[in-house]
Amino acid sequence: MAIPFLKKKRSVSKKLNLHTEIKDFQTFWREDKPWGIQLKIATSKKTYVIDCKWPDRVRLPDGRVISNVLAKRVKNE
Repeated sequence: MAIPFLKKKRSVSKKLNLHTEIKDFQTFWREDKPWGIQLKIATSKKTYVIDCKWPDRVRLPDGRVISNVLAKRVKNE
């Protein structure tokens, strides 16, 4: 489930400058993904998911994060 204020397609800086208060917060966790990090925020009623994607980086199978250019070089070797 996406957080409502992040659904509109505006520039990233405008989205992240907004403040949101979650009054029934319970816990949060993060998951490393090949494209970035996924944050999950649990409340008493639902779980919010925020996908933080890198525009120019990838995560290798061993967990290291490198630039797309370097990843193409490593893949071709």
